Amino acid sequence: MNILAIKLRHVGDNLLATPALALLKKRYPGSRLTYLVPRQGGGSELFRVLPFVDEVIEFPADYGERIQLAAELHRRSFDLSVDFSWDSRSALWGLISGAPQRLGYQFRKRMPAWPLYTRTCPIGQSHTTLANLELVSLADAIPQSDDDYRIRLAIPAAAETRAAELLWECAVGAHQPLVLVHPLSRWLFKCWTDAATAAFLDACDPELGLTPVVTSAPAPAELEKISNILSLCRTRPICLAGRTDLLTLAALIRRARLFVGVDSAPVHIAAAVGTPVVALFGPSGQKEWHPWRVPYRTVQRTGWSCCPCGQDGCAGTKRSRCLEDIHPREVLDAARQLMSAE
Repeated sequence: MNILAIKLRHVGDNLLATPALALLKKRYPGSRLTYLVPRQGGGSELFRVLPFVDEVIEFPADYGERIQLAAELHRRSFDLSVDFSWDSRSALWGLISGAPQRLGYQFRKRMPAWPLYTRTCPIGQSHTTLANLELVSLADAIPQSDDDYRIRLAIPAAAETRAAELLWECAVGAHQPLVLVHPLSRWLFKCWTDAATAAFLDACDPELGLTPVVTSAPAPAELEKISNILSLCRTRPICLAGRTDLLTLAALIRRARLFVGVDSAPVHIAAAVGTPVVALFGPSGQKEWHPWRVPYRTVQRTGWSCCPCGQDGCAGTKRSRCLEDIHPREVLDAARQLMSAE
């Protein structure tokens, strides 16, 4: 069995497909599994180290490279393609691969894509991880144990070493209790306000007994926002913004007692490594995207009729009032409750 799995989404979405990928390999142990993810923002480094993924192919932005990719996929003679993306573009790539069996979701965006599949299932309203598992059940890959539902993430020794070095540079003791705070997303309409984030960071040590460590991606817009947050702090949180790759970030999160962040990939990384999570949700739905199978609390304006709206901010402003309305005290209370329940 030669299997092509397609997920042309961002890191967190792609990570939530790992239980389904592992289950496919378990069902077809002699198979070769190839995972097609975006080159930009797809998190390919997380999947190259997984034992059940034989190869990761990065989907290019350049159209010339896409033509080459089409020829390469067709040459591979895949037996089965599984499209986790619910996207017409990815459905087309399953067809281009030439796989005689093509699995995907029933959905309609600009055009219905399910005629491009040979078998389909509804997307449903459940958590994204369960939707992914439901899709591979069409290939007779059905969970048999509790472990089959677990998000998979492997942290190499080099990433653990790099994380330890970063903490040592900041004079963090080996047993010092940490809260890792990742306040940003590549989509700024998913972010909390800078002032509220700063107030929360200032309260971490005196109220939670945890030393805050702040992280972010190295994108200039994120680093600028982190700089502004820190300028509003009265204390001096440890800042590792822009200094980690995804695997090192995973090692840092596993080292922390608590993770706090907005709806973004690090929330799912935290769930994968078993670190309790407090997640702030705005326009996106926590039912589909909440931290998976880990102790967690979410903070969201579920009482608002417009929330979650699924839009990129209020009326196209790229700002979300439902997030701006969240007070630091609410997040602190959620963190305290979560720590007390451990």
